Amino acid sequence: MKIFRLLLLALTAFLPCASRAAEPESTPAAAVDPWDTIKESTYPKRADLIAGAARLTETIDAEIEQLNAKRATLPETSVKDWDFAMKELKEARVYLKFTISSLSDASSETWNEAKEKVAQAWQRAKDACAKVKASTTT
Repeated sequence: MKIFRLLLLALTAFLPCASRAAEPESTPAAAVDPWDTIKESTYPKRADLIAGAARLTETIDAEIEQLNAKRATLPETSVKDWDFAMKELKEARVYLKFTISSLSDASSETWNEAKEKVAQAWQRAKDACAKVKASTTT
């Protein structure tokens, strides 16, 4: 009877762990594109977009910091490709900051055009970041 009780106890202790392991993981918050949370901002809410756009730059800066740390571990044969890709990322970051700063000068008539330029600059920065990441895996 003791063995049966021990087996039952062990089984009940294990089942909650097994059911949690079978549950799919939720999408991490980092998977949400920060641009998606601010892109619908209207001209009267431009301060919200400008503040949110600053977080885009912070996101790219954090990526650059991580990629710079990764560069230190690269073999010398991969450094040239990485440096070339990183140059594009840094240029994309500068352009992103420029388009964000231009939002302050936008009028209600030019607001959508200014937002579109930020969207394009953000996409360029994300693409450049992906190229750097790809160059570190070769």
